[in-house]
Amino acid sequence: MKIKERFQNDSNSLVNLAIAFADKGDHQKAREYFQKAIEIDPEIPENYFSFGSYLLEFVMKDRIWRFGLTFKNIEELKEAEGLLTRAIDILKDPEKKGVLEDAYINRSSIRVILDDYVRAFEDMNIAISINPDSAHAYANRARLNTLKRELNNAISDFKNALEKGGNKEDVLPLLITCFLDRPDPKPDEAVSVIKKYYSDKEIESNIIPGMLLAECLIEKKAYDDAQKILDKLYTKFGKASKILLTEADLKKRQGDLLAFETLSQEARQNAIGIDKNLAEVQLAKHYKNIGLYEKAIPLFESFVSESLFDDILRDYLICLYKVKENRGKNLQKCLTVCRNLKQDGREIPFILELEAAIYEEMDRLEDALALYSDLCRVEPSNLRHKLNF
Repeated sequence: MKIKERFQNDSNSLVNLAIAFADKGDHQKAREYFQKAIEIDPEIPENYFSFGSYLLEFVMKDRIWRFGLTFKNIEELKEAEGLLTRAIDILKDPEKKGVLEDAYINRSSIRVILDDYVRAFEDMNIAISINPDSAHAYANRARLNTLKRELNNAISDFKNALEKGGNKEDVLPLLITCFLDRPDPKPDEAVSVIKKYYSDKEIESNIIPGMLLAECLIEKKAYDDAQKILDKLYTKFGKASKILLTEADLKKRQGDLLAFETLSQEARQNAIGIDKNLAEVQLAKHYKNIGLYEKAIPLFESFVSESLFDDILRDYLICLYKVKENRGKNLQKCLTVCRNLKQDGREIPFILELEAAIYEEMDRLEDALALYSDLCRVEPSNLRHKLNF
């Protein structure tokens, strides 16, 4: 595409061109024109905001959480964080509160993905102080509270998001999950919320409230009633992966593990994108829990990000460490992931302990000793480290 000369020195035109290239899927050209717009007008906050928000959207498109993020993806997220920070720093115009609010919300999303929970929480609170009616900010804060397992706070924030106009089909499933994931599950309260936002007719015609109601009945152990709802959903929507996964959970609760595996595999085959990831996660965790590590590993490898530590990566590393097949190769995989995770200087106790155990098994005792010493410092109350040391 040849750009007319009069557009080459107009930052607004360059941003529009960048967006056009982004819509066409040309990431490199989109980056180039966003950068040119900033170089021409370095004091326009919207240029930084647009570029940073685009990078966030590009990296996380069609992703659930942060499955499969590469080091390049993470570098682009860090770049986006810097761009949004610059936008926030120069946004002084009181007429631009909307852009400022969105910049804080988007930066908070990036910081959650990068495990910077403290500063993400600060960003969300500032966004809410700018606009107390921001459904998006409340929903973001609720998601972070969910990750921190502060489920009562998450429930309160999700309710606020709904009351302030948040999309119920995005927010309500997360809220219901919080009710059901509590140490003392509240399925009856969850059902009340579903019925507050959906009529009986909508529940029968919409897959989302129907699925949520089935999940609540499964939690209540009303298995026959849950199955009836799922059968109706199959009749209306066919063998959608979401329905298959919910029935798989039902069968697992009933102790029918063969049916659970069959349904989960069928969901995996039928699904694409995020739904496929969910099926793979469900199966991988199942195989890990019953000790079939050789089946769990390829599933984990289809979606796990080896660059950010979380429960899923921990489960993957446990499988690599415990599997008996190709032991030497899998231990080396473990060590590679451990080294990558330590590049940013963080000391993650699980990673230090895993690496120390591998070195001890390899008879690299000085390396193991140094790591156990680090563990004693990082977790001084953990007696197991001292015994290994």
